[in-house]
Amino acid sequence: MRKNKIFTRKQLAVLCGFSALFAENALGLNWDVNPALSVRGSYTDNIALTPSDQAESDFIVEVIPELAVSGLGRALSLDLNYRAQLLKYMDHSDSDTVRHQLLADGTAMLVEDLFYIDARG
Repeated sequence: MRKNKIFTRKQLAVLCGFSALFAENALGLNWDVNPALSVRGSYTDNIALTPSDQAESDFIVEVIPELAVSGLGRALSLDLNYRAQLLKYMDHSDSDTVRHQLLADGTAMLVEDLFYIDARG
């Protein structure tokens, strides 16, 4: 089984593109960048939720790096929140996984007081 990459090429290209906007006063926006990191561990005595006579236990480490970015300007507002949930199973490494989540919300005024674009995803 192929291991999950932390970032695909497409995701890396998107992150690099947005990082170009982070230059001071880019597009006249005021930027607010908030990184975060969560780490926790959990133990389960039945990893696969099987009948108790077939149960297997495991310890799971969860690491969640997160980046929240907000930009606000006269003609553009942007809110991005990216997080990756990395799950590491100590005894069942075939279940290791990375889950990517991106929430984005933006509004752009292309023609003043006439033409706007709203995007959410």
